[in-house]
Amino acid sequence: MKAVYQEKMKRNVVLERLEELRITHTKQGQSIYTLGYASLKRELALASFREDE
Repeated sequence: MKAVYQEKMKRNVVLERLEELRITHTKQGQSIYTLGYASLKRELALASFREDE
């Protein structure tokens, strides 16, 4: 149960960061709110590369 809670908390942190960057959809058009934690981390990494440009 603790692991599930931690995973949800980590997911929410990444979601909040993406929202701060005003990202709501992936490049493919999928809503970030439907993504799992691993996919969200990938989107955040991609966003950080775009932010540096």
